[in-house]
Amino acid sequence: MTVFRGFLTLVRRSAPISLLYIAIFLAISIAAQMLTGQERADAFQPASLAVGIVDEDNTTLSAGLGEYLGKFHTVTRLPNEKDVLQERLFYRDVAYILTIPRGFGGGEADVNVTKIPGTIAAFYVDGQINAYLNGFNALRAGGYTDDEAARMMLNTAAIEPKVDLLVAANKRPAWAGYAYMFQYMPYVIIAIIAYTLGTIMIDFYRPNARRRMRCAPISALRMNGEFLLGYGIYGLVIWALFTAMPFVMYGGQLLGDANLPFYLLNNLLLVLTALALTSLVGMLTRSLDVLSGVVNVISLGMSFLCGVFIPLELLDKNVGIFSQFLPVYWYERANTALAENTVLGGASLRTVLEGFGIQLLFAAALVGAALIVAKLREQETA
Repeated sequence: MTVFRGFLTLVRRSAPISLLYIAIFLAISIAAQMLTGQERADAFQPASLAVGIVDEDNTTLSAGLGEYLGKFHTVTRLPNEKDVLQERLFYRDVAYILTIPRGFGGGEADVNVTKIPGTIAAFYVDGQINAYLNGFNALRAGGYTDDEAARMMLNTAAIEPKVDLLVAANKRPAWAGYAYMFQYMPYVIIAIIAYTLGTIMIDFYRPNARRRMRCAPISALRMNGEFLLGYGIYGLVIWALFTAMPFVMYGGQLLGDANLPFYLLNNLLLVLTALALTSLVGMLTRSLDVLSGVVNVISLGMSFLCGVFIPLELLDKNVGIFSQFLPVYWYERANTALAENTVLGGASLRTVLEGFGIQLLFAAALVGAALIVAKLREQETA
């Protein structure tokens, strides 16, 4: 077991960089848990903005509109000075400025609105203004005085609507925390395996090392067998280690998930693909500096393009098409289906199985390419 013991020695030498990547993964997972743990999928919270009001009309209608908006937002009275208004918007003291001109209460003028560009929540304020004015005018047309109409509209602001978010059958209202851990795993797993085993392959496939190994009283079949044994054991250790982390953090919640076997299999296929990818990278690189750069490009590149750091639904259409030629895309596609469904069936099951199958095909193709490169390198050192 000389080759195997040498393999383990080199693995121990790479332990510090592996621990660094594990620490990065735990930090990302804990941060994601803190960001998502406080959110409730069945809760509804209306948006509240900093709203500035310039009231030049000073009528019951304009005063009532300002008081009405104050029930939903933080309202600040502002002077009608262009420099002041621009400064408030520039420094984001307010996100929405409502200017009520003289004559508005008598129907002689209309309000003027200024918003921070791109503020989607500003449309919510537009709707509230329209609702108030429509209601006020309807009450005024019905014979109520302006004071009565303003008071009745203000009372409507105290009515809290009951909002129920509907969830389709077998769909989760929100992702579980462990689903995010599985989402981030490709970056760390690929980086650890590619750097550690890539370093070992560079050492084993140096021309002088290969020539000395040929002179050793060990057959090539046995050497390759021990090397593959080390490869397989290291992959299983990485799989077990990263599979254990969600259990440690989420325990019974993960055990109670009906999709748990699929999560584990998807993660195992990710490790298998990472091992196959490393075999090719290790054969193509001949120095640690080059290996480090290649590993960073591959792990970070696929993480940004395939849905690890950016959810798949937010990716540009063209990026999504390109990402389908990368194995991590299919891992994330399966993980998304697992995270969104309590029970797999129909389209969701097909999505997961398709992801598994394509990951296997990627692994087989990468191993085949690595064997071709290995044969060429053997001929160089012959």
